[in-house]
Amino acid sequence: MILFLLLLSISLYSINKTVIYAPSTPTSLPLLIASEVLSDTEVVLYVNHSQANALFLKGDVQIISTGFSVGKNFFDNKVPVIVINSYVSGLTHLVTYGKHFNNFTELKGSEIYLPFQNSPIEEITKFFILSEGLKWGDFKPVYSQFQSSVELLKNGKAKVVPLAEPFVSIVEKNQNIKVSFSYYDRWVEITGNKKGYPQTGTFIKKQWAEKNSNYIKKLNNEIKKAVIEINNNPEKSSKLLSGKLNVSDEILLSATRRTVFNMLYSKELKNEIEIYYKAIGKPLNENYKEFFYIY
Repeated sequence: MILFLLLLSISLYSINKTVIYAPSTPTSLPLLIASEVLSDTEVVLYVNHSQANALFLKGDVQIISTGFSVGKNFFDNKVPVIVINSYVSGLTHLVTYGKHFNNFTELKGSEIYLPFQNSPIEEITKFFILSEGLKWGDFKPVYSQFQSSVELLKNGKAKVVPLAEPFVSIVEKNQNIKVSFSYYDRWVEITGNKKGYPQTGTFIKKQWAEKNSNYIKKLNNEIKKAVIEINNNPEKSSKLLSGKLNVSDEILLSATRRTVFNMLYSKELKNEIEIYYKAIGKPLNENYKEFFYIY
């Protein structure tokens, strides 16, 4: 009987809360901070992206935070999904073995290790390479997940790897590994846009959005406050993840400091997303008007 009552109370607890799935990385800090204020919100950190996506698509999870291109791919495949915000605009750095490089021209002819074909990192890497007057064919892409690339990098078998945090902070202690340059800085240098380019997105189903407009506005407002808090005090903010990820507090702080948190939503988000896709040569068509939650 006691076990039954315990399970029942847990079930009722979950029913009364909006569940947000977020990646088990420092990028989820704004959501964790917001959930401390929003008593009707529970943030679940996930490691398995495929499983998290499946739960969201099935409807077991109301909100998911993931890479922006993941949500865009849902939309492209006719899933009635809407993006309500993006709060990370700088996450990736070019990490090299043995030597520091200033640009891709110095790396012409190199192998570049990328997480998967047509990934967001590959898209932006192509953009940077073309911006230097080079061709994508001047480089050899090698597709390897971050964890595998990190091990190859440590052993000197991979020489050029664009990495996202916290992997950058994990490998930089190795004396042979250099953090050559920030993708955020390179984007600003080329485009002049200091807002960076949205790399994460928070996604919901259209039907759920229509019934929960007040909640969405409230969530965005708290995330906006959280981003300000993180930018003002990364030391305090990073401690929220202490013990929750399989990395040290030192790495958490480094990753938090190096990540560019920038809250975008509504019309401003739509504008920045359109700027990004136009810049990389993949402008959005009229159908994407339904993709953005505007208020």
